[in-house]
Amino acid sequence: MSKKPKIAFNNGGSLGKGNDITDLVTNLSTSTNNIIINGLLERGFNEIYQFNSLSIRLDKNNTPIATVVKLGLDKKGDLKTKSSSMPLEYGESACFYSGIFQLELDEFDIIFIRGDDIEANPRFLEICEKAQKPLFINSPRGTFVTKDKFEIKMRADEGGLEIPYTLNISDFQELLYSLKEIPGKFIVIKARYGFGGNEVWRVTRETPEEELKKIFEECYGGAVVQEYKEIIEEGDLRLNVFDDDVLGNGAILRQTRGDTWKTNIDLGGIRSPFKIDESILKTIRRVSEAYPEVRLYGIDLFLDGTFIEINAYPTTIGYSQEYFGIKPEDIILDKLLQEI
Repeated sequence: MSKKPKIAFNNGGSLGKGNDITDLVTNLSTSTNNIIINGLLERGFNEIYQFNSLSIRLDKNNTPIATVVKLGLDKKGDLKTKSSSMPLEYGESACFYSGIFQLELDEFDIIFIRGDDIEANPRFLEICEKAQKPLFINSPRGTFVTKDKFEIKMRADEGGLEIPYTLNISDFQELLYSLKEIPGKFIVIKARYGFGGNEVWRVTRETPEEELKKIFEECYGGAVVQEYKEIIEEGDLRLNVFDDDVLGNGAILRQTRGDTWKTNIDLGGIRSPFKIDESILKTIRRVSEAYPEVRLYGIDLFLDGTFIEINAYPTTIGYSQEYFGIKPEDIILDKLLQEI
């Protein structure tokens, strides 16, 4: 039997004292990570590796290396799990500590990049791009550009994508000016690198300047100022895409709950399946063309098909089986394992 491919996950987790894997498993416990790990366990993989963005560097030979934690895999119901392993939040997998090593990135066949701490290492992109062997999902560059909301306006302008009236701003005076330019009663401010509906605010032209200053401080020097489209009050759509194909050929309709105007599921939004039509698929194709660096991502659209944003490595792929009867891990892993 041929040797199993070596697979690593990059996220913000760290090994604790006494080889405590609590923080590692907490960071691994997203529906996307866990679906893929469950799929690996089903395929006979008994180990994975994990490293955070700060741990990668170049050695004296200019070779990209990382401090990686080796994690054994087993099922939650196994005796080993009960005595020494920590279960992942979703699915049937659990992890246990199996060692810590300094390894070259080129020792790995596939590296899944979640990107939650990718800005922590300013050389992350440069170092990863020196690696020759690994298949990155998503590419380091693709992860960067999807986290940077400035890219949305730039790529929309280049690719003919319809987006709300949007301005990218870099200082507070630009913010004040933009409030005069953006049409409508409300204006949306998004931190340049915010995610999951966090660091998003809805303001008006009457919002006090002191409050606006506090908002801009939380944006750390870069913000997207955008027209508020009232159609959001009917909900918006999340579509999960792998290699330009919509997983399950359907969308998740996200609607607000209570008195919040945000639809994000992590913030309590109500979700339900939504049948997509050719006009939505046309928008998806344009977004895919605008972001060729990414393979696995989520796209958010208004109900009229207007593009909102893109998120690499989306946590919502877990709903694909619940709503559309497919196992996304099979689609993703079968293709990637065949490629390598």
